[in-house]
Amino acid sequence: MTSARYLLFPLAVCALTATAQAQTTGTIRGRITNRSGGAAEAVSVGLQGQPQGDITDEQGRFQLRQVAPGQYTLVVSALGLKTEQQAVTVVAGQTATANFSLAESAAELKEVVVNGGRTNKFSRTNSVDVAKMPLKNVENPQVYSTVTKELLTEQLVFTSDDATRNVPGIQRLWESTDRSGDGGSYYTMRGFVTQSQLRNGLVGNVTTSIDAANLEKLEVIKGPSGTLYGSSLSTYGGLLNRVTKKAYDNFGGEVNYSVGSYNFNRVAVDVNTPLNNAKTVLFRVNGAWNYEGSFQDVGFRRSYALAPTLTIRPTDKLSITLDGEFPSRANNLFGQVNYQLSSAFRSSTNFALSRSYSSGFGPYIGISVGATPGVASQDVLSLSDQSTRDSRSRIIQVQQLFNGDFQLGSMRNRVVLGLDFLHVRNDQFFFGSTFASPAINSNFDFSTFNGANMSQLYATSPPGYTYPALNETNTYSAFVSDVLNITERFNILAAVRLDRFANKGADDANAGYNQTAASPKFGAVYQLVPEQLSVFANYQNSFANRGTYFGYDAANDRLTAPITAKLERANQVEAGVKFDRLGGRFTATLSVYDIRVKNILRTDPNPAGAAKFAQVQSGEQVSRGVEVDVVANPFTGFNVVAGFAYN
Repeated sequence: MTSARYLLFPLAVCALTATAQAQTTGTIRGRITNRSGGAAEAVSVGLQGQPQGDITDEQGRFQLRQVAPGQYTLVVSALGLKTEQQAVTVVAGQTATANFSLAESAAELKEVVVNGGRTNKFSRTNSVDVAKMPLKNVENPQVYSTVTKELLTEQLVFTSDDATRNVPGIQRLWESTDRSGDGGSYYTMRGFVTQSQLRNGLVGNVTTSIDAANLEKLEVIKGPSGTLYGSSLSTYGGLLNRVTKKAYDNFGGEVNYSVGSYNFNRVAVDVNTPLNNAKTVLFRVNGAWNYEGSFQDVGFRRSYALAPTLTIRPTDKLSITLDGEFPSRANNLFGQVNYQLSSAFRSSTNFALSRSYSSGFGPYIGISVGATPGVASQDVLSLSDQSTRDSRSRIIQVQQLFNGDFQLGSMRNRVVLGLDFLHVRNDQFFFGSTFASPAINSNFDFSTFNGANMSQLYATSPPGYTYPALNETNTYSAFVSDVLNITERFNILAAVRLDRFANKGADDANAGYNQTAASPKFGAVYQLVPEQLSVFANYQNSFANRGTYFGYDAANDRLTAPITAKLERANQVEAGVKFDRLGGRFTATLSVYDIRVKNILRTDPNPAGAAKFAQVQSGEQVSRGVEVDVVANPFTGFNVVAGFAYN
């Protein structure tokens, strides 16, 4: 706790120095919507005859800080929308609210070519999913990286897996295996293994390489994130969240064809259209088809992806969105109902269903080291297979969010209250055998390691092993997160989650059990330069349910009955600096972190217990490091994406 006090002390000092200034000026805040009730993003907001201005975010919100007391005229404008004005009075130490609903302009628009501009298309760091509320990067104590679709287009990157190469501190461990449940690629972040399992903040499991046809941006959230996302969909190193493309209210689209080495061919389609004249029913579909050969004599990969989305806006306050993802051998279905309860409160009801299936070979090649280390002649290659037979996985998530943005006296308060239900069922059957074990330097004919010969092997002899895997769990959660602006520049975050985990039990070795966990999170941010430069510190927590294990009964020299493991816990302390300068043309994050995990299951150090595969829950792990993430656009046509990570 000493280190945590030292990290937060300079932030508290900065906050005290800003209090006097905050009490002599005021703030103007509001939200802008279009005629159909949707958020009006990228709308210019300014004070007539004054230098202050802002651009609305993805939720249509804006904020003008440090405005001298007095009466002003607030002007809002955007291409294709009518310019509107509103009188507003600013009082020192208080926040004035001004909301707008803009109508479309009847003026005919001539063709406009936009070249460059002050906005960096490779840097879109504002997010509604990272904190489960609209929060700018410079005011969020959470560290995360963003990869936009514009960057992927420039790099000719077609999968989310390859998009991660733009993020410091994440490495792909191995490629996707296409098997149900956990067939997606595995990564390591901050010393811990993770997978891409989230889509727009909800479960969106994948079992293959994730096509980027439907990807608006990829958010990589760093560190233990159990408070907002639970333990089932995140690990201690962090998580990956795919933000998908949304339908909009005019006709548009594109068709792309790509060709490359090894007979690579790809066709991608993006079509968007309103389905009625009032533009209250919007439809968009993204699709892609891929074929790629191999650098070897044989082998190819063929895949497809289809992602339709439908948005219905019955009233100005209500919107309903239905999404689907249909990659090969899997499908994800999503539903969202948003309702604006008032100018300060909003409800969001979310549903997600993720299903996958696999049945077939899973060949791989490994190296088996000989009895004498260093003697290469004793080493062999293991040509093996791990197959699945009629294996299925199903995940259902229902989440209710209530968001608020209101004043507590002179302080802005943003809060989210969430209720979450997660159901996971895996019904899988694994089996496998070793086809051959040739010496590394032998002249073995590897072409014989093929599907026909593997089928013949299983037809003439039983598998070397079989492993049925059946498990079913339910998780009931409630969480609350609050961001309070003590001053215009200084805000604190406090959050807590309560989880009730119910494992229904699959077999005698893994009997059902229930566990309850609490996960807190704290953070503080001070903006040295408003909206441009901030220092932050955070404490983050996560946990994991490790099921049951067998201990060692030394008195009787035998294994104990199954023991329910205590919660495994991870705690992180982190501090750093965030930049967002030159109108977004230079963004950067520098952070230093320390993660400590306790209650890890490990092999019993007693040789007799180890011989019987007994375990004890006394393991610990420490992971610490530094990360730097930079996205810059120094001048038109020149972009820099750079990073550094040390763990």
